[in-house]
Amino acid sequence: MPTYISLLKLSHQGVTSIKESPSRLDAAREVLANFGVEMKDVYLTLGRYDMVTVVEAPDDHAAAKALLAVSASGNVTSETLRAFREDEYRDIVGAIQPAGEHPAFAAAEAVRQKLVESLEELQRALRRD
Repeated sequence: MPTYISLLKLSHQGVTSIKESPSRLDAAREVLANFGVEMKDVYLTLGRYDMVTVVEAPDDHAAAKALLAVSASGNVTSETLRAFREDEYRDIVGAIQPAGEHPAFAAAEAVRQKLVESLEELQRALRRD
């Protein structure tokens, strides 16, 4: 299942009711589950973001719906990233063709070569005149 990392910031409302945060986290898990999304990890963090969550969802639509439903409570704002596991990363990188081997590159090179030939022919014609 696709993995998503959400970077969360507590809103003013979320900070002023911070003692209720653990029960809100439990409620968020339930909301996510209603969309087929599972919260795998939660971290309280220092720095720019207050919390980080790692969730798995069946697809981008389910993740977006679930995370928007949680954010609608007004206690957090989020920035969500689609994360790729190491095996997915290796598949993605392994599928990349060098530019010179890509079909689009070959087509562009053929057009470039044709243009060069046409320019050379034009230059020869101009020298004759």
